[in-house]
Amino acid sequence: MYRHGAVTTPAERVIARLWNITLDRITALQPAAADLLRTLAWYAPDNIPTLLADGPADPPALNAAISLLTAYSMVTPDPGTGTLAVHRLVQTLTRTPDPDDPHRTPHHIQQARAQATDNLTTALPATWDDPATWPAWRTLLPHVDALAPHTTEDTDTDTTAHLFTETAGFLDNQGQLIRATSHLQRALADRLRVLGEDHPDTLTSRNNLAYAYEAAGDLERAIPLHERTLADRLRVLGEGPPTP
Repeated sequence: MYRHGAVTTPAERVIARLWNITLDRITALQPAAADLLRTLAWYAPDNIPTLLADGPADPPALNAAISLLTAYSMVTPDPGTGTLAVHRLVQTLTRTPDPDDPHRTPHHIQQARAQATDNLTTALPATWDDPATWPAWRTLLPHVDALAPHTTEDTDTDTTAHLFTETAGFLDNQGQLIRATSHLQRALADRLRVLGEDHPDTLTSRNNLAYAYEAAGDLERAIPLHERTLADRLRVLGEGPPTP
């Protein structure tokens, strides 16, 4: 992308040249630092909590990776908040696959996207209806919002669907029904593709979306979805309670 016609501004051309030189050096010194940068590219550019950078790295290795990226001006730590920042152009380049770039192969991009999704999902509070968890949710929400438009339904996983479902619960709790509904729509599309129409999680996603439509007063979409979900639950799960 950034080697050919998509490079349209001087800033993008400079970033592309610096990227190749810098990533060669970083990868030679510490491959985990390059992996970390690719993961950070999927979040919002500012106020990235370090818990979203954890991944499989142990704390000393993570600190070393952050220090190396900082030394090469690829990330900017804020000691006062314990967060990281990455320039938007660096993020855009980092998450854009290029089969001719050894640091941005499709495999690298897929791996980083999955790691970012896993990190966000692991960081989610256990509940969204306890006010004590709301500060944590508000910290993570910009990064979920950043991930969503930079991924597509054909690359989403069941982990992505779970992330969007839980985030929708928090947004609904906060009275942000439109945003919650958008996440529920995406979660249902993901589970239909990944798990199939009859999987219990898919049925739950369809039920959640039906209730969101109902709460918004959109009965034209809510009622048919409720009816279909009930029919499918009866067909797949039966009428009685699950057998222990």
